[in-house]
Amino acid sequence: MPHPQPLYESGHLRLVTGASLRPGGVALTRKALEICAFTQGSRILDAGCGAGSTLALLGEMGFAHLGVDKSAMLLREAAAYGKVMLADILDLPLKDGCFVGVMCECVFSLQLDKPAALREICRVLETGGKLILSDLYLRKGEAAPAAGGLAGSCLAGALPLAVLQNMLEQCGLKAMHVSDESYYLRELAARMILKFGSPAAFWRQWSGQDAEPETCLCGEAAKNLGYLLVVAEKL
Repeated sequence: MPHPQPLYESGHLRLVTGASLRPGGVALTRKALEICAFTQGSRILDAGCGAGSTLALLGEMGFAHLGVDKSAMLLREAAAYGKVMLADILDLPLKDGCFVGVMCECVFSLQLDKPAALREICRVLETGGKLILSDLYLRKGEAAPAAGGLAGSCLAGALPLAVLQNMLEQCGLKAMHVSDESYYLRELAARMILKFGSPAAFWRQWSGQDAEPETCLCGEAAKNLGYLLVVAEKL
């Protein structure tokens, strides 16, 4: 059975990612923002802001920012770093074209209806605005690894790069930068080993059950998993 608490709300995850709740943390966020070269004061939405690590960075860099998340628990923390709103990415209570940038960091793979999520992100972006998307992806194949009892983690929703790029274009977004950032995934696995003994032990402690190798960043099958950064422009 699925774990009753999503992984992103789990204290187990914080032990290996800190408050960022994702591989790469704010270091990868900084890289993405440098690529976009937004002007100071630009309006940026953090879609799936979690505990607010990116909001804190956006504030430090002088951007006008808003965070949305469907986790009331995480939003209580994120509110310390700026304005936040309880909302689902699939139904943003925001006007069309009101942001020059949208962040979607290790959140997209959690969406059950990914095209709908992209269409909603595209709707709130102005023409020429940028989507920053970082997430797991599959190096080959067409289907994500079986989630088993790990529903609520991002592993179940990983897509091949070609599928993601096609989905972006179908939703009015064109990838202008794509980079493999799998170093951060290996770093995350190393932290799991240091804190829990192995990635499999991490998943076992969170979910209460054993996981297949491809769903716990260990074993031969996990080599198909990578981590990427995409910057896409609204056409």
